[in-house]
Amino acid sequence: ALSGFKPRNEERIIKFEGVARAPEDLAEQGTYFHHTGMPGVIAELKDQRLPPLVPEEFAARAESKALTNGKDKQVLLDLQRTVSTTVLAGVQEMSFVRLGWGGDDGALLAKALPLCHTLRILDVRYNNISGDGAAQLAAAVLAMPSIESFNNIPVKEMRADSFITLGLTHKNFGGVGCLVLAGLLPVMASLTSVSLLGNNLGPETVS
Repeated sequence: ALSGFKPRNEERIIKFEGVARAPEDLAEQGTYFHHTGMPGVIAELKDQRLPPLVPEEFAARAESKALTNGKDKQVLLDLQRTVSTTVLAGVQEMSFVRLGWGGDDGALLAKALPLCHTLRILDVRYNNISGDGAAQLAAAVLAMPSIESFNNIPVKEMRADSFITLGLTHKNFGGVGCLVLAGLLPVMASLTSVSLLGNNLGPETVS
């Protein structure tokens, strides 16, 4: 059974009356979008993702957790190390868009990137990654020779000095994207102009 309230208006269904509903009905309700573009219940739950944890970070966090059988802790750590290193080593694309991440999340992702040996595309736009976390993430991206695109920035072509004029309008690459861009500009000897219009970059970010 699902308990709730009557809709407040025609544009947004808050909850249903308290009646029994099939899983298909609940799934359909969970995928509804509010008129402002906000995702439904299921989309919200699926997007509560955290950055991938390197084995050392996972082990540090595991120290504060209690297992029913203490002997299982090392088994858990070994399993996580095997799975995380195997999965990260083979991943080619990662998208962490609109997850509400901050600087700490950016720093965690930066630690994991050296394990992503084949990563080509990484997207962390529409988050709030700033400060030291943004600096660490940008440095990690710049240190990866496999990266081809970061936050819609054509990293591979920029490293190859392929542009005379570079158009990055409306890419929404954010502050961490600015740091990556700044790190790539010194190798672009042929570049004469860059367009950054439509990226909502404040004075502090640009500087």
